[in-house]
Amino acid sequence: MIKKILFVLSIILLIFACELPTDNDPLTSETSITFTVSIGSLANGTITASPDSGTSGTDIDLTITPGTGYQLKSGTLKYNDGTDHTIAGTSFILPASDVIISAEFEALHGDTVVFRMSECLVYDETDILTGHYIYEYDSNNNKTKLSVYDGSDVLAGYYTYEYDSNNNITKVSNFNSSAVLTSYSVYEYNSTTNISKLSRYDEYDVLSNYYIYEYDSNNNMTKASYYNGSDVLIFYQNYEYDSNNNNIKVSYYDAYDVLTGYYIYEYNSNNNMSKHSFYDGSGVLSNYYIYEYDSDNNMIKHSFYNAADILTGYYIYEHDSNNNMIRLSAYNESDVLTSYYIYNWEVFSL
Repeated sequence: MIKKILFVLSIILLIFACELPTDNDPLTSETSITFTVSIGSLANGTITASPDSGTSGTDIDLTITPGTGYQLKSGTLKYNDGTDHTIAGTSFILPASDVIISAEFEALHGDTVVFRMSECLVYDETDILTGHYIYEYDSNNNKTKLSVYDGSDVLAGYYTYEYDSNNNITKVSNFNSSAVLTSYSVYEYNSTTNISKLSRYDEYDVLSNYYIYEYDSNNNMTKASYYNGSDVLIFYQNYEYDSNNNNIKVSYYDAYDVLTGYYIYEYNSNNNMSKHSFYDGSGVLSNYYIYEYDSDNNMIKHSFYNAADILTGYYIYEHDSNNNMIRLSAYNESDVLTSYYIYNWEVFSL
């Protein structure tokens, strides 16, 4: 009798064991398998996931960082497990599948993004800060103040800028570190809002010198005449243009109409200046510059040569994804870095 009971119990235990879920059972495998969270290709922003893997049911938090001047486009943040799922907020529950995160970033304020320089940092070849500039603006995005600091963050001086109702600059004032006015310039305009006169005064309101500007029917400057504070002509410059209104020559004359020198400008097929040559009054080349550009027409190199075609130095320009210049590096003729400038930009809210 006991043997029969034991036999029945063993059968029951065997059946029960067979019905227990195992690691391979579909009812439990999804809770033990680790799934990954990948970030798809993005433009104008980045996304990181925390954690970037987990089992089904894990809460995934996303950190979304738009690029400068961009924001996450509403309704575009999604994960894909074979099907796109829109993510509400910045987190979601990981399904029983690997997923890929996607999103789109759009320009702030619709399609118009205006960048403005907020700061320029100047370093020497040993990475020591030697000075920096701080820029301030008004609500119309006009620069209103430029403050100059030395490498120890001590104010060296500043400039203030004033504008008329058409946002034309009318006055630039120069102050020293003690906020004492040292000089200022006054701008006047003609009926087509071209600068017609630029006058410079000292701190006592005494006229130091001034320029008179003339223009052609295309509003290209054709002549700039320089006078001293006593209205005596010192020199003048004549400007010439090609059919694309590119300035191709500037000739310098003294008060007696004697040519003292001239510049020749050359352009590439995109109307970017490619060469700038300097000649004396006898037509002898003294030196020239060569300019190079990237596919976005950003200047990337500015090289200096003497009349013997020997390189004397050059600048390298770097730009961000918005084509804002973010660094200018100066090198000597031996390719040795001598100084560099770092430019920081901010977005102006239209």
